[in-house]
Amino acid sequence: MRFFNKIILITFITFISSIFLLDESFTKAATSLTYKGKVNYQVSNTYTFSTTAKGTLTVKDQTENNPIEYYITSPDNVIYVSGDVIPPGTYTISFHSGEEAFINYNITLSGLSFSDSSSTVLPTMNISKPDYYLRLTKGALDTTVTGSTNATIASVTQFNGNPIVIENNFSKKVNVGFGHNFVDFYAELNQNSILDSRQVVSPGIKRLGGNSRYEVSANVSKELSSWGFNSSTVIIANGEAYGDIIPAVNLAVKEQAPILVTPSDALPNAVKSEIQRLKPSNAIILGGVLSVTNEVENELKQLGIKSIERIAGDSRYTNAVDTAKRIVDESTDTAIVVNGNAIGDMLSVASVAGQRKIPILLTGNADKLHSSVDNYLSQNPQIKNIVIVGGPLSVSENAEAKLATYANVDRINGNSRFEISVNVANYFMVTTNKFVITNGMNYPDGMIGAPLAAMRGYHILLTQPESLPNVVDSYLVANKSNLDNVYILGGPLSVSNEIEQRINSLIK
Repeated sequence: MRFFNKIILITFITFISSIFLLDESFTKAATSLTYKGKVNYQVSNTYTFSTTAKGTLTVKDQTENNPIEYYITSPDNVIYVSGDVIPPGTYTISFHSGEEAFINYNITLSGLSFSDSSSTVLPTMNISKPDYYLRLTKGALDTTVTGSTNATIASVTQFNGNPIVIENNFSKKVNVGFGHNFVDFYAELNQNSILDSRQVVSPGIKRLGGNSRYEVSANVSKELSSWGFNSSTVIIANGEAYGDIIPAVNLAVKEQAPILVTPSDALPNAVKSEIQRLKPSNAIILGGVLSVTNEVENELKQLGIKSIERIAGDSRYTNAVDTAKRIVDESTDTAIVVNGNAIGDMLSVASVAGQRKIPILLTGNADKLHSSVDNYLSQNPQIKNIVIVGGPLSVSENAEAKLATYANVDRINGNSRFEISVNVANYFMVTTNKFVITNGMNYPDGMIGAPLAAMRGYHILLTQPESLPNVVDSYLVANKSNLDNVYILGGPLSVSNEIEQRINSLIK
């Protein structure tokens, strides 16, 4: 999807730059065009062609047993395939592959009258630095890119989104962000273009704190914005309503929206300021009017938010189901079930659930499955796998037996909440190069930061406030050769400086 979104942008740019080439007084029809080149998962090629009359498109793919994807699109993003009738106009054909190795393509278009402005030649873009993967020294936030191009339009896009013009033989310093970046090189010649994305990692450790949970939520929102998560929606929740917030991480990921927390009766200044900065048009409130009052809703309206809706069931259990209904579709085949009072267990699985669009369903302490979960599963037969997080004292064996009537059931258990956070990582085989560390005894910072973890692909590990639990420390040591980045959520009273120093020593 990342390449397809860029293809849409390139299509628009190349259409604008080529629209004046349709004058038939200086075009001459050709009956076929053959495109040859190579792409991989980091490089895509786009060509522009113009047709002078309506015709039926024929595509001959001479690429041998290679996983090449290509799209033929109009300026308004209509996709055409072989056999389609195409009116006269300007179009693009874009090539990319999901493979790491470069794959050659050889495709011929025919059946149309092509103008002689339709070139099959790409610009050159020879990048000396960086290579396709570059890991900077710890804490470095810029790098120098060098190379050469014959393109008439060329740029490199840095972390803050501002493109830097490059031409001929170039050497430019570009900014990168904390963590994993893509530095995108774009080159265009005669409306044909190359997009070449190089991965640059800035390793290290970063703390997101604040004087209160409300300020932490605003700071997490700013961090999301710095990575391009700029939604027209904010999610508002009571800062004490852990059971409402954590199941809604999925919703935050879907909306690409921050979760900002508030007391029940008035927005704190830090959250007000963040809403003013974001300028959202929509808000989703988690909980009823006892959790987030009408006074807060009125404040949101005064801050310019036009559309406000609530997810307000009669308990955290029904709220979790209502949230699940917003993100589940017919392709959803897995659900997670957690005790609604086991905040640590919920937090341990929140990022994985958000990344993989798995609903989190809550059940109670009773020796049976909560009725809201029972009803929900009976109405969603496409869910074939259920993962219980927590031991039998948290989700009973009777509840497990009931769940087994709906789907295959696995259980992730552990001797402590800290071990469970590690076991969740092992069960779901998360990437082991980036983590979020948060206090596993006091949860505000973790629940607020869970959307950041999910959107940026970080797994959440729980810690004691003063020192890393042995099981977490051992897990990080076992994966230190892969370890690039760690976010710490909360100030030194929540996660001590000693923990920060310990983790920092593992990142090389």
